[in-house]
Amino acid sequence: MTLLETFKPTDSAGTGVGQLIKTTFVISGQSIDFCLKVPDEPIQISDLVPAAQAIAEKVCAVTVERQKQQDSPIACHKGCSACCNYLVALSRPEIAYIRQKLSQMDAGYQHSVLKSSVESARKILHNSSPIHEISQQPTPEQLSRWYASLNLSCPFLVNGICGIYEHRPLACREHLAAGHSNLCDNSHPGQPEIIESPFSILEALGQLDAELNQSDIEAVILPLALIETNDNDEQTEPKWNAVQLAYRLLEIIKKKNANTTKPSYEIR
Repeated sequence: MTLLETFKPTDSAGTGVGQLIKTTFVISGQSIDFCLKVPDEPIQISDLVPAAQAIAEKVCAVTVERQKQQDSPIACHKGCSACCNYLVALSRPEIAYIRQKLSQMDAGYQHSVLKSSVESARKILHNSSPIHEISQQPTPEQLSRWYASLNLSCPFLVNGICGIYEHRPLACREHLAAGHSNLCDNSHPGQPEIIESPFSILEALGQLDAELNQSDIEAVILPLALIETNDNDEQTEPKWNAVQLAYRLLEIIKKKNANTTKPSYEIR
């Protein structure tokens, strides 16, 4: 990672200066440069969510291209919402970020999302007993099967289209399936081939949040995340040195990638 230069914001509303950080991703032997602009003034960790999303998009694009070269194209496409009833976990920074974006959207859409979230939350809480019946610490697979049994659609879904696609969670960005999209639908036999990401940006962001707040890594199920009381809201969320925050996020991603069992991936 290299601190390249000082820059001045180009937009008319921008004030002060910032720093440009460059890092190189090496994915399947392909080098991808990634530049991250951070301001000189302190920022909240939720302000790093767009950067985390951009990194996830870069990794996803390389994965998609690799699948095409292997004649195993990605099934995911616009209009397919087969995975939109899956369990989606949000890190705390994402919760703050998505809440902020939702507050800027049409009031009618906001009402629809919150109403759907409340209805889903009631069903989740009413049917929480299977988790305890599975084990004291259920595996992600067990939790996913339990959640799928509730038949809940994502509260952001509108006529089969994601209403916040530009700002969608990292868990959604990192989920890719190969083969035919019909396999993702529970009404069809067979199982889709899930393409694993070489490293999880969601986990990296969650780890950074835990380090800063000196707490355990936490994630919240999507419908609950939108309605739960949050004492650490946008006004009270602490701020940190932006450059140090960005560097630490990239360091966590690098370490996670170094521990992967997939030797074709690395970040340097």
